[in-house]
Amino acid sequence: LIVIYASFTSQKPPTLVQLVNGKSVAAIPLENTARSPEFIRQFVLEQLTSLMTWTGELPTDANGKASRDIGIQITSTKGEKKLVSTTSWQAGFAFTEDFRTGMLSSIATLTPPQVFQGTSKVILIPRSLTNPEEISKGRWKLSLVANLVTFSSDNPAGVSVPFNKEIFIQSIDIPYLRSDSTAIEQAIFKVRSSGLEIYSMRDLVRTDFR
Repeated sequence: LIVIYASFTSQKPPTLVQLVNGKSVAAIPLENTARSPEFIRQFVLEQLTSLMTWTGELPTDANGKASRDIGIQITSTKGEKKLVSTTSWQAGFAFTEDFRTGMLSSIATLTPPQVFQGTSKVILIPRSLTNPEEISKGRWKLSLVANLVTFSSDNPAGVSVPFNKEIFIQSIDIPYLRSDSTAIEQAIFKVRSSGLEIYSMRDLVRTDFR
C-alpha cells in the first residue's frame, strides 16, 4: 500500500486549462510535436472541407446571417486571373508555403465562376478518413475518400466526382498573434493555431473497390 501510494503521489497533477466559457478541464501534457489522432482527423476534415466547398456565401455572422462571397483573385495554373472562395483562401494557410501557392492556383482553375454569381455550389462530402499513421516524429499520413458534388440550375440533383487523397501532415509551432494584428494575420493565426500543417497531398489509389 505504501509503495502504491508513493507511486501515485510522485505523479504530477494534471494541468488545468480554462476554456472560453470559463470552465476548467484537466489536460494531459504532451510532447511538443505530439498530436492526438482525433485532433489530427478533425484538422484534416475541417481544412479540406473549407478548401473544397464553394457556396458563394461567407460564413454566418454573429446574427446568423450569411453574405455573398465576392471571392479572392488568384492567378490560375493557366496564368489567368480567377477567383477562389474566401474560405478556400483562408484554408490555404493550413498548407506549407511552397505547396499553398500552386494548390490555390489549381483551385482557381477548378472553381466555377457561377459560384460567385449565386447559380452554382460545390460541396465536399467526406465518406471516410483513416486514423493518422505516424511516419516519423511529428509527421503523419491519412487517406480521405470523398466526393465533390456540383449543384447548379441545370443539375439541381448534383453531379458527383471522386475526391480521394492521401494527405501528409506535420506538427508546427503555434504562431504568436499581436494585439494590433491585421485581418490577414488573424486569418492566418486562426488556421495555424492548431499546430499542424499539410505539407503534401496526392491522389489515393484505392484497392478496396467491390
